[in-house]
Amino acid sequence: MQSIILNESNDFEMLIDFPLEKKQIFLSISDDLDSAYQAISEENQLRIWHFIDQSGIWLDPAKARIKEELPSVEGQLLRINILSELDEEDLVFGLQFWVSEDIEHGRGMKIRHSDFAIIDYGNADVALFF
Repeated sequence: MQSIILNESNDFEMLIDFPLEKKQIFLSISDDLDSAYQAISEENQLRIWHFIDQSGIWLDPAKARIKEELPSVEGQLLRINILSELDEEDLVFGLQFWVSEDIEHGRGMKIRHSDFAIIDYGNADVALFF
């Protein structure tokens, strides 16, 4: 497990391996959160990695949501954003996708960690703020 270090010195983001799509994507935390200015505990790192490791459960429904709006497009995951304070019981993650039909805005959604439910959907900005 790669250590998660998100702070001001790395602009609150880092590249991680995303095996399901055989590429690297960005993992980031909103700098609006108090958690962004604290070291991420081992317990919270495990929670974050659990979400990433469970991508086989949430990635296909996320891409299907994009296809509902843009049937001819295959969304490409670019970034996972941590949107909720890490001391909250249920984390919320933002997913940002590149889509060929809307290069300027892309698509984004918020997903709840506990049940992988999509709780908000729209352009990529949706994945940036809670």
